[in-house]
Amino acid sequence: MIVKHHAIMAAGFGLVPVPFVDLAAVVGVQINMLQELSKLYEVPFSQQRSRSIVASLIGGGLPFAASAMPIVGSILKLVPVVGSVLGGVVMPGLSTATTIALGRLFTKHFESGGTMIDINIEKMRAMFRTEVDQAKAEASEVEAEAKAYKADVVNSEKVAVSA
Repeated sequence: MIVKHHAIMAAGFGLVPVPFVDLAAVVGVQINMLQELSKLYEVPFSQQRSRSIVASLIGGGLPFAASAMPIVGSILKLVPVVGSVLGGVVMPGLSTATTIALGRLFTKHFESGGTMIDINIEKMRAMFRTEVDQAKAEASEVEAEAKAYKADVVNSEKVAVSA
């Protein structure tokens, strides 16, 4: 449930129309997810170590085209109208897939007795690529939940304002 909740939040933040703010928000969600998983599995948490691991897995662990996609998706939002639409299509899916993949990877690692300190980045990169590919298939479902949640929030705000 922790992973799905954070994947929905990442999808929502992927829709933020401001370039680079979306990336920062998604990484923040992912680090928060790692903190919650650490707490659940009673593993000591280090925010600094988490940032390093996330950067290594997402930025350095994928082929250039794949690792550049979140940045490209965010930069697209700089282009008036068309860029916002294209960035809004690319970012939620990538944000969701990478968040699900990170969550699954760390869940498996912690369940097998691993900690934040004994992570083998090279080994995890290969597993991360596989998890991202699998998570892409689920991303559209999670994105739909995020959009429905956003619509519910907007509608409830409209009701509250009109009351």
